[in-house]
Order: sequence, then structure tokens, then C-alpha cells
Amino acid sequence: MKKQHLYFHIGAPKTGSSALQGLLSCNVKTLAQSGVSYPFPETAGIVSSGFCTGNLVHKTQRQAAKDANTELNPLHLLPHFEKIIRRGAADADQDKVVFSSESLSVSQFELTSALFRNLMADYDVTLIAFVRDVYDRTISSWKQGAKTGRPVRAFDAHVTGVLESPSRAPYENLECLISSGFDVRVINYDVHRKNIFPSLLREIGLDATKLQLSDPTNRPSNASITYAQADQIVATGNHVGSPLLKAMLIRRHCAEPGLQPDPYFREIDRMLLGSLSQSLAALNSKLPDGEQLRTQLRDYDDTGNDKYRMEDLKPILETVREAMELERNRPKFKPHKSLPIGFDPLVYLLLNPDVDAAGVDPAKHYLNNGRYEGRKYS
Repeated sequence: MKKQHLYFHIGAPKTGSSALQGLLSCNVKTLAQSGVSYPFPETAGIVSSGFCTGNLVHKTQRQAAKDANTELNPLHLLPHFEKIIRRGAADADQDKVVFSSESLSVSQFELTSALFRNLMADYDVTLIAFVRDVYDRTISSWKQGAKTGRPVRAFDAHVTGVLESPSRAPYENLECLISSGFDVRVINYDVHRKNIFPSLLREIGLDATKLQLSDPTNRPSNASITYAQADQIVATGNHVGSPLLKAMLIRRHCAEPGLQPDPYFREIDRMLLGSLSQSLAALNSKLPDGEQLRTQLRDYDDTGNDKYRMEDLKPILETVREAMELERNRPKFKPHKSLPIGFDPLVYLLLNPDVDAAGVDPAKHYLNNGRYEGRKYS
């Protein structure tokens, strides 16, 4: 009897995963007609909000919350994935079944490899990973951390911390999967960023030009903030310690993203390329000629381009004044026992402008939806 073929999109962070997951959810019927199942698609509301996490995380998060009456960080959901995967495959009428989760590229290799080996006893398994230039991915990931309110250090300290961490980075995990003999398909995001969905479908055996695919016009763009804007957010969080001020600055910069290109710090790039040389070699062995990742330093250095001018400080000074005013006049909030420690309704609305625009109660939204969508609340 022919085995079902499971395809896992495990693209590293900052390689268009949310956009791909939204498109997969929007095209479930078309994919099914072509012999491909995408179980547990995310709702139209999640797709339009831009908070897609893939069909594994949101389904497992809800099940885990139901079973344990608690919420789990997406990185801690991996032990629960296999049950959801097998359920999705059993319910599918198609021979090919697709699952998507960034957490599969950043979780411990020992856990992901055990998951995939367990599944290979009953299914054919293929892993599909999007990768991009290591320096660009690192600085983009750092800016994303600042933009979403995560506690992030200054860029140079962030990179040093990542390289000194005992846990493997996404590219090192992918290297381990490749060297362990798994069927890993690697796609260069920088080369295919305008056609990432057709590139993914091609690895599944579909020709996008022969399908009537839906690409909703209200799908949000994830506009990137500048290095200077991210640096302001990080400095505010590290030195001022006001969650409200930090959230207001994030809201302001996300609404007014700058156009300045990211600076290039040659010494940081040297550290990254040196530390990941073995991983880059493994990934390049899976990429066609002309699409391989850069392994040599660029021939310039923008280290001096990260200095502030006085006009650059105007947004943060104006935001300080507005935050002080809002802090003085904020309504009292009585935390619900089911809310996580540190939940701040004003911060939640600032970090999730679509919730603010909808005029819904922030605490109720978080309990009913936000915690399953990975929404930031503090």
C-alpha cells in the first residue's frame, strides 16, 4: 500500500513564512483538487491580521490549552505535534499532506529528528526550508524582535549572544537534518522572494501556473522598520523600562517605517560567516548553481552609518511626552485570573493595532484568540 507523503515547510524565521502560511490557508480547496491537503487552515481573520503561524502551532496551542488549562510557548509545543500531524493525515483524502511551522527550524535537532523519524515509519517525509543571506537574515530577525516587543539587546550584543548560545541556530539545525539523511529541499528566499508560493508548490509537485490560486488583496505586508528605529526601541526597553513607552514607540515606527537601508557591519558578518561556515556549506550543497548563499565578506563597511542626528531623536522625545500623558490618564485595570502575569491592555492594543481598530476588549480578545495567535501582550 502506497504511503501518504508528508511535506513540512520548516522555513527559517524571516523567510516569508507568515505569507506562505496565509496563502496555503486561502487555497485549501484548490490544493485539495490537485491532490494536496493542508489540514487545519487558519481563519480568514488570522490571515488578514498577518498573525499566521502555520497549521501546526495554532491547532496544537489550542489543544494544549484545552488539555492543561494553560498556554504554551510555540517552541515548547513540539512534543504535541505528532498527534496533530497524524490526525491531519488520517482525515485527509489526498496522498500529499502539507504542514507548516517555523518552530520546526528553531527547535532542538534531537527533538525534530525524533519526530520525523517516528513519522517515517508510516509516511514518506520531505522537509522544505527557505533560507537567505546569513547577515541579512540575522539583522532582519533582530529588527523583527524589536518590532514585536521581545526583549532584545543591542545588535552587536545580540549577535554575540546568538553565537555563544549552546542551542543551535536555524541553519545549524538544517545542517544536522541534511547530514542525517533526511529529504531536505532548500530554497534561496533572496532569489525567489517574489515567487515564494510557486517555489514551495514546485517542491510538492504542483505547477502554480496551472492552478487558479487565490492571493487576497487584504493580505497585510510586513513592512520592515529601519535599523535606527529598531535601535531606538531596544534602547528604550533596556534603559527606560516603561512597557507603555516601548509599545508606543513600536506603534509609531511601524506606522512610519523609514526607507534607510540597513548598515553593514563587516566585523559582525565575519563572525557570522565564520561560525556558520559548515552549515552554509551543507545548505549550498542543496542549492543549484547561481542560487547559493554568500560565504565571502562584502567589499564595504557601513559601520559609521548608525550614528544619530538630532532630528533622528525627535520621534522618541515626542513619544516620551505622549506616554507620560497616557500613563497619567490611563484607566484602572483589574487583571483576570486567566490572563498571563504582566498583561497590559493598553500595551496589547498598541502592539496589535488591528485589535484596537476593531474596538474589542483587549483581555477578551487575548483569551479567546490572541494567545493562540502568538500575540504580544507586554
